[in-house]
Amino acid sequence: MSKYLLEIGVEELPYKFIPMAITQLKSGFEAFLNSNNVKFDNINVMATPRRLAVIVEGLASSQPDI
Repeated sequence: MSKYLLEIGVEELPYKFIPMAITQLKSGFEAFLNSNNVKFDNINVMATPRRLAVIVEGLASSQPDI
């Protein structure tokens, strides 16, 4: 199990869109990992007006054999 960091640089995100971006990134990553049967412990999303960051903790190195 390992950590995965995705950092996205953006122009200037209005402050009122930041909570929505955090919610969408978290739900999108959860849905993607669950639909591809990749195990993880926790997803943290952080944001500023110029950066969005997703940290996936406890990410499995591969899918389980089926």
